[in-house]
Amino acid sequence: ELYAKAADQLADFQPEQLAQLVWAAAKQLEAAHLASSQRRASPSGLDQGGPSPVAVLAVHKTLLQQAVPHLIRRLGDMGTADLSMAAWAIGYAVLRDPQLVGALSAAATRAAPRLTAQGVATLLWAAARLEVVDEALLDALCTTGAKVMIRDLQPGPLSMALWALATMCVSGEQRGVRAVVARHQTLVQ
Repeated sequence: ELYAKAADQLADFQPEQLAQLVWAAAKQLEAAHLASSQRRASPSGLDQGGPSPVAVLAVHKTLLQQAVPHLIRRLGDMGTADLSMAAWAIGYAVLRDPQLVGALSAAATRAAPRLTAQGVATLLWAAARLEVVDEALLDALCTTGAKVMIRDLQPGPLSMALWALATMCVSGEQRGVRAVVARHQTLVQ
């Protein structure tokens, strides 16, 4: 019921509130996926009670779909942390709406110089999940990524960024992603 009320008021949300809402909905999707896999793996096979993961998935996926037009309109207004949260949610839910992906790419390209190592890694991860091939975005993220990753040397963001780049190289072989990654060898060396 709470999400139904939130969905009715999405147009009134500030950019940071919208980012937090889609992040929370995506985290609930993640929890429902985990609960579903744990139920399948349960030795007893018995239902442990609580809401059905399928029902939880449907509610949160619907909310995320309802948020798409608002995200398209507000991604450019988000700060870097909110943009990273929204990107994670969009990537986790694999929301491949072309206008949404375009708005995310444009906002991330503009925000790239101000991103932290975690922000760069999250946006690269989302781009890999969404199979985004946007040379301007990837160049901006790799340029910033090379600087902040080398400066900060944080294992979590570094491994996330390297996974994303490797995934893009494998899946985007014929779409020019390898050329972008090759231009930024300092990040992968």
